[in-house]
Amino acid sequence: MSVNVVWPSEEERRLVTRFYLSDGLSRALYLIYPFEFAYLYLVMDRPEWAVLPLMVMSGTSLVMQLPTGMVADRWGRKASVVVGGGLTSVTYAVVPWASRLDGTTQLLAICGAFAVTGLGETLMMGAQEAWVVDNLRSAGRSDLVEPFFARTYAVDSIGGVVAGTIALILLLGVRVDRLLLDSLWYVTAAGFLLSVAVAAGIHEERPDDAQDEDEAFLRRMWEVVKTVVRARSVLYLTLAVFIANLSGAGADEAFPIALITTGIDARALGPVTVVEDLFGVAAPLLALVIVRRVGAEQLLARSLLACGAAVTVLLFWRSSAVIIMLWVALGFVDRMWDPVAMARLQEDIPSEHRAAISSLVYQANGVAELVGLGLLAGLLGSRSAQLRNATPDLVSAFTERTSTAGAVPTGLFGLPVPDVAILLLVMVSVLAVPFVFMARRARRRTPAAPAGGGTKVPVR
Repeated sequence: MSVNVVWPSEEERRLVTRFYLSDGLSRALYLIYPFEFAYLYLVMDRPEWAVLPLMVMSGTSLVMQLPTGMVADRWGRKASVVVGGGLTSVTYAVVPWASRLDGTTQLLAICGAFAVTGLGETLMMGAQEAWVVDNLRSAGRSDLVEPFFARTYAVDSIGGVVAGTIALILLLGVRVDRLLLDSLWYVTAAGFLLSVAVAAGIHEERPDDAQDEDEAFLRRMWEVVKTVVRARSVLYLTLAVFIANLSGAGADEAFPIALITTGIDARALGPVTVVEDLFGVAAPLLALVIVRRVGAEQLLARSLLACGAAVTVLLFWRSSAVIIMLWVALGFVDRMWDPVAMARLQEDIPSEHRAAISSLVYQANGVAELVGLGLLAGLLGSRSAQLRNATPDLVSAFTERTSTAGAVPTGLFGLPVPDVAILLLVMVSVLAVPFVFMARRARRRTPAAPAGGGTKVPVR
């Protein structure tokens, strides 16, 4: 059974097109995405507060990830995804109202909204992958798992281009005021509801070895943990994903701040994300080609090393153009790295624990994101007053190139604080490289695939 790299085969379209459509709809209407963190950074009373809602979201995900994954394994992945999407839409409808509050009340309201998103995304993460993978295995098409992960990232990128373009047209063609900026959140909420409506119409195939509903919850949780520890390839690759996410979480949010502190018109964030998504369409498909030539582990390791080397340019040259090029380049690598890592993990996960172990992986990612965002918050908080003086108000930032009231504070190597965050956090990702190769070594020592119902992909 051959797999088309660029365009899905007829059977792939039959099996997973509606999954692609559901993901694509939520992404195509995610109008606030290019400006989400910039909005929080500009509207919150203190600069470092912009990071706290994201930390609350990651913290909620951290606490609930494994329990929600086990609930999905026991009572259904489809129900988990539908409920999660509905909860996520609530946040995007509430944030504009919460942002108009003052002081601590503002912080608590926005953090509460993002806690709901954390729960909603936790219900979807792990469950959606398990739903798709078991549907494909039931149809005898395990060979479509890797292309599905790659193509999902491509579909998301196409949706991102659509969303960024619509948002940019609105911001350039309509008078920018607070109501227009708030409407980007409302359309995003509607997009998640449409995505849920599509997902609700997709059937779900449950594995033959599904869990016994009478089995004790804590016992099942312990079995999941033991399975991960025994499957060393899963354990090591999970550690690599953990480190990569620790690096990416804070760095992704530091880029918009770095650009805003150069005085750039905040609407420029829209074209940057559109360009990033345009490249992102090709990134996962290119990753498929490279994996078939050099192997998954080589791609994962080399891309991390390339990112670490690229970010050192900030030590020698700092401008909005350099920051934009780095942002796009690192985003391209991320969209190659993530689907390859997740597809590789899925190959070794037993079907009866697929959602729970996938959720455990995402739980580790939640810890990483929490730590990465905490580091960013600490860096911003150390220069809070100076950053506030260097930050324009919300509407002004979206209407013209701004001049700041104060100089941007500097830190390590004399770099501006946001640039220091980018440099340090991206360099951390290089520490994941040894774990990638440890996972490959452990995988080669495994005599048979533990995943029920599927054919193990030969080690490349």
